[in-house]
Amino acid sequence: TQEQYEKVMGENPSWFKGPRHPLEMVLGRGYELAKLNEFCAKAAKLTGKKVRLPSEAEWEYACRAGAETRFCAGDADGDLDEVAWHSGNAKQTTHPVGQKKPNAWGLYDMHGNVWEWCQDWYAKYPWPPAKDFRSNDGHAMRGGAFCNVPRDCRSARRSYHSVSFGAPGFTGFRVVVDDSPAP
Repeated sequence: TQEQYEKVMGENPSWFKGPRHPLEMVLGRGYELAKLNEFCAKAAKLTGKKVRLPSEAEWEYACRAGAETRFCAGDADGDLDEVAWHSGNAKQTTHPVGQKKPNAWGLYDMHGNVWEWCQDWYAKYPWPPAKDFRSNDGHAMRGGAFCNVPRDCRSARRSYHSVSFGAPGFTGFRVVVDDSPAP
């Protein structure tokens, strides 16, 4: 949330202000990987635990929460309304987190509200499969945003922050907090 980010970083780059709203604009105003890594390092120091961005695989696994459907709540576009803010119900703004139903594992807002940055470099899935997906395209983003149609908020939807073209302004992030002590 913006409140959590402000406690750690002492600033708030978000356009849609609200303490319980998701942080957004982290890529639209000069926020890059170094800034997100700085947040993770400071949060680790505050919590005493390892804090990092999720990989794309971790993000999708957490989003699906065991479901094999387009959305964690089902396959129909209407199923998304239960768990996400998207173009059909968000009224062109972000919303405080936790207002929709969580997925089966208790995670809120995995679909919609804001795109979420992952640690992986974005690339089209190669054939045969590769171990390193680095490309010049930029970092992967997942989840869709409040301004996206349902198909762009599905569990498997991928996008990216392009180094050369900028990124959607409605991009935030979530972190993985490992139980292991911070290095």
